[in-house]
Parts: sequence; structure tokens; C-alpha cells
Amino acid sequence: MDNWLFFPLSLGEVAESVDGEGIFTLLVVDDQECRNEKLVKKLCEKTLTSNGTIPLKEHFTVVVYYTDFDVADAMFRSMQGGPKEEDGLVVPELGQVDGIILDVLEQKTELKKGETILRALPTLGWSPMPGVLLVTGNKDQDLVAMTRDKGFSNYVFPLAKTTNDGSRSEADERSLQDFYDYAINRRRYLDMLGDEYGVVVGRHFREELDEFLALFDLDRERRLPLVIKGDTGTGKELIARRIHAFER
Repeated sequence: MDNWLFFPLSLGEVAESVDGEGIFTLLVVDDQECRNEKLVKKLCEKTLTSNGTIPLKEHFTVVVYYTDFDVADAMFRSMQGGPKEEDGLVVPELGQVDGIILDVLEQKTELKKGETILRALPTLGWSPMPGVLLVTGNKDQDLVAMTRDKGFSNYVFPLAKTTNDGSRSEADERSLQDFYDYAINRRRYLDMLGDEYGVVVGRHFREELDEFLALFDLDRERRLPLVIKGDTGTGKELIARRIHAFER
């Protein structure tokens, strides 16, 4: 992880911005491990290692933002149009992210904070939704059940905390691989899309289309036929690609 970039997010400070091709942005939310960069690196290594390696390192430069649940909640509320200050301090702003690690403890307060953040994600305008690793101490807890029942299961991947020797069950290994498949394909798709979608005439139209498609993010079990009509050269293929991104 020597070439990864780590930035803390806290009230009253401006979030560092890193731009460029081949960037994978990861948000880590944890009340215990996000106190300093050393602990965050350890958490990322334990959580993201699959079969002895971290696939992200093979494809991207990884930028990690880390914070606690209270600051993350303030950021998300601000992105929803809420206050830009908390306790008199400016709430940091964060652009779209590619992956999120929610390290949820088993205390009720932590579970409630994790649930609040999960419920906020579909309202933030990120599209397609970032992949979420929901790291828990007990995979049978109600928070994991909620992700399966409320339409989050297509982008939220439960993962039990690793044992002291770093081992995982086969089910957890599959869940981690599913997260990688989703998050890496999503990032590659957005990179491929690049400026293509930007050439579709009408910024307001693009924004309204994304808002419309976001409604279907809440219920991925339904499949509806869609016909795109327009004259030759008006961008029907680009619109179809944008819709396909939501299907992932």
C-alpha cells in the first residue's frame, strides 16, 4: 500500500482532491480504526486481501478517505441539501466514490449509524451506486438482513470480520470477490464512458435522466422494457449506455 494515498476527513477541514485516470476512490468509515493512517492501512489490508493479494493494486492508484460515522453522516446530510456546518465547523465535501468500507461494530449505536448511512446512499446522486463492503461481527444481524430486504443487495456485500489469523469462510471470500467484480467493473465503465456522455446535448436533460434512473436503483428486482426514440445522430446509443450502467 506504499503507493496508496490516504486522507482523513474531519469537520472544519477541506477534503484533498485527487484527479486523473486510473484512480479508484475508497471511503472508509469506522469509529475505532479511523483515528490515524496506520490503523486505517491495517484495516484496509485485513479487509481487502483476497487469496493473499489486493486486486485493486493491480488495476488502479487507490485514494483512501477515512473518517468516523458522525462525520460521514454529516457529509451525507450536507450532500442531501442539509447544513454545510456542524457544531460551527465546515462539513467536508466529497465527490463520487468507487467503493465504501463500513466497519460496523455490534453495539446498537454503531449499527444504527451504519443503517443511517446505508439508507442515505441512494439519495446522494451517485450513479451507478458504489460498491459497499459491510464489515460486521455477526452476519446474522438485522443490518445485514436489511440490505437484503430493502433493495441494497445489488451493491452491498456483507463481510464478517477476519479472524486473528486472517482466514475467511468460503462465503465471505465469494462476497469479497463479488465486491471486486462490481466495483472494478463500475470504475472501468465510468472511465470508458468518460466524456462520451458529456456530448449529449443539454446538461439539465442529463441530470434529469440520472435522477429518473436513480428511482430504479431502489428496486433492482423489477425488469422493465425501454424504447429509446430519436432521429439519427441525436445520441440514442449514448443514452442506452448510460442506462446500461444502472443495470450493473
